Amino acid sequence: MMRHKVMLSGTIEAERLIETWATPEDGVGAARRHDPARKHDFLLTRAALREILYEMTERNHWSFRADAKGKPLAISLAGDVAPHISLSHTKGMIAVAVSMRHPVGIDIEKWRVRDFAALAAYAFTSFEADHVAHEGQTAFYRLWTMKEAQAKALGIGVLAALEENISAQAGWGIFYEEPCAGYSLSIATKI
Repeated sequence: MMRHKVMLSGTIEAERLIETWATPEDGVGAARRHDPARKHDFLLTRAALREILYEMTERNHWSFRADAKGKPLAISLAGDVAPHISLSHTKGMIAVAVSMRHPVGIDIEKWRVRDFAALAAYAFTSFEADHVAHEGQTAFYRLWTMKEAQAKALGIGVLAALEENISAQAGWGIFYEEPCAGYSLSIATKI
């Protein structure tokens, strides 16, 4: 079973989520961020994770840590549940994913003007770079988020994932969508 949540920061729903699910521990973590928007996104991400974890397990006491490679971990305070989690944020939006069975990765990106052909030539396979050269921004962000989501699920650096052809990865399901205008979202999980 896998669930995900995507939310715009600063909405009434986002504030309700923070009020309901954020903890004092989250407030301490948020205080370490210097940018107010990053503090808010930190709280919103933690609150969204707690809500999904409660919906999936009926447990509401969770702590979050990172493993040695920086991959986030959710720890049930009862110690009996160890779900796979992933999180992402970009200017004005957060995304979280939880899977009870398989590693999961999520990535969300806000579109911005860039030299997509040059970036793709540097970061993608030649086939993928050719695709981006012809299709532009949408193709770039679709491939970028898919690769980053898979890197998170695998627990490897994004640079290693960028060099691989994601379509050649057997045993993985990768979901892509544009949750609203100007944003790309991908979720990767082992199937």
